[in-house]
Amino acid sequence: MRLLAVDDDELILELVEVFLGTIGYDDVEYVTSGAEALRAINEAKTPFDCILLDIQMPGMTGIQLIPLVRAIDAYAFTPIIMLTAMVDRNWIAQAFAVGAWDYVAKPFELFELESRLHAAELRIAETERFFARPENAPAQLEIAAKKQIALPCAQEGEEVTKRGLVLEDAFENCVQRIISQAGSDLRIFAIELDRFNSKLCDLNAETQASYPAEMALQLSGVLAPQQAIVTYRGNGRFLALSYAVDNIDITRLDKLVKKAARKTDKRIFKPGSPKTAFRTGQARGSDVPHGTDPLHIIHVAEESLQEA
Repeated sequence: MRLLAVDDDELILELVEVFLGTIGYDDVEYVTSGAEALRAINEAKTPFDCILLDIQMPGMTGIQLIPLVRAIDAYAFTPIIMLTAMVDRNWIAQAFAVGAWDYVAKPFELFELESRLHAAELRIAETERFFARPENAPAQLEIAAKKQIALPCAQEGEEVTKRGLVLEDAFENCVQRIISQAGSDLRIFAIELDRFNSKLCDLNAETQASYPAEMALQLSGVLAPQQAIVTYRGNGRFLALSYAVDNIDITRLDKLVKKAARKTDKRIFKPGSPKTAFRTGQARGSDVPHGTDPLHIIHVAEESLQEA
């Protein structure tokens, strides 16, 4: 796996080089700024497989660099792992919102970095397999829809941080990294579209993927004031992570989702088509017992859909 490590602190880069060497990663290029990183990416004969990136750098921060990298065709799905001392939940959420895939806080342990790199390798292999041969992918992966969802990450400025639209595996990584920071303030909203497969039958093959992709985009827009990060789980089911201070009840959530659904219907379906119906649920950080897998909160949120 070819790696690009970006950090303005040369001592950190030396430490990373030692770490990577001990676990067998020797095909690595090291640069000290965002500008150098872009130059290395553009001049590389073959794309880097994974990028290790600091946030707080002079000239161009890691947050500013990620959308520029994502805008390059070969890097739409490249794992970008943040290696940074910035551990405030706002920094974590912002990094994922602009397109980070995972987040490791400095100082980090060798085992922690190694496990994230191995996870990145698995992600790369899965992405190559399913995107190259989507006909062999399980139906629930809905590769075309998820590919469209990844595209809005290739934007600059405040819009992308407000949008907060990410792929599913990055969403799960975000939940795991941020739950210890947000605690009981963290909430997961679950949204499921009714008669999803039936409504897909009303669309031609070219526009079927646009239905869940557009809904994900609209959800990220209406939930932006809730500081939400949105992902698509497949089969008409979506999740949103929020740690906004102001509480939101199901009634208010339903109004926001209805707004997103109506905008989606207008863009995707013919006038007079049945309106998209949905169910919602949510779970709070306090619903996850101490010591439980952080991803259990996703299960709790999706279980609440069954009770809706």
